[in-house]
Amino acid sequence: MNEPTPTVETWTAFATSLRQAGLRVFVTSDVRETGDGKTQLQIAGLLLLSRTLSNLRAALLLLREKQIVEARAIARGCYENNLWARGLVKGGQKFKNEIIGHEMKHKRITMQTIFSSRAELDEDKEEKIREWMRDTKHWETSGTLTPKGVAKTTADEAYIFYQYLSLDAHPSVHTLNRYFDPTDDAGTIVVEPEVHLSEEIETLNLLCLPVLSVLLNVSHLLGHEETPPELERISREYVRLTETTKL
Repeated sequence: MNEPTPTVETWTAFATSLRQAGLRVFVTSDVRETGDGKTQLQIAGLLLLSRTLSNLRAALLLLREKQIVEARAIARGCYENNLWARGLVKGGQKFKNEIIGHEMKHKRITMQTIFSSRAELDEDKEEKIREWMRDTKHWETSGTLTPKGVAKTTADEAYIFYQYLSLDAHPSVHTLNRYFDPTDDAGTIVVEPEVHLSEEIETLNLLCLPVLSVLLNVSHLLGHEETPPELERISREYVRLTETTKL
């Protein structure tokens, strides 16, 4: 007997269960700052998990309001969260240092842009920025991280979905065409385009994958050599729902 095709409600319930599983990680993990490298990686992983669960909640709220483009843009961000979590698993402290280097270089570029724009700054604030630039000069040669680069070094095949969702994260032709009614000869522009049921389900499917993957990567960072039973069960359920979903 064939299983019923998962609906929006089915996928929403699964996504909600993912968030609950993520929240339980914070309850059961006993990570305390000790200054050692392992603990720092665990805390970084938990911070990524926290961000991912927040993103998941936001995407579900947007989908409930039929804001499909915005939900897909946030889903794309979840794939980036997972790339960074996977980077911590694969690269350890080295990758964590690369995150810091990327951040500091980006801040220096931002500050330099402020100076180049000749923005009016009071004397005290300008001197503080110049002093900060001098103190952080050693970060000038730091490398930068990109989702594509991290996906390559971590062999994350899910990057293809990040690319796919980028069509909606940017003002691409694909995205802009959503706001145009092709059935109207007058060429009507639609502020709130119709959302198709199949795309809602697809978005939920694409959203749940990186959230689940972040959970698995953080579990690894927390020292679980084997996948915890709950995550094993959730993983199997995700596969079952995906295989029975018809788009």
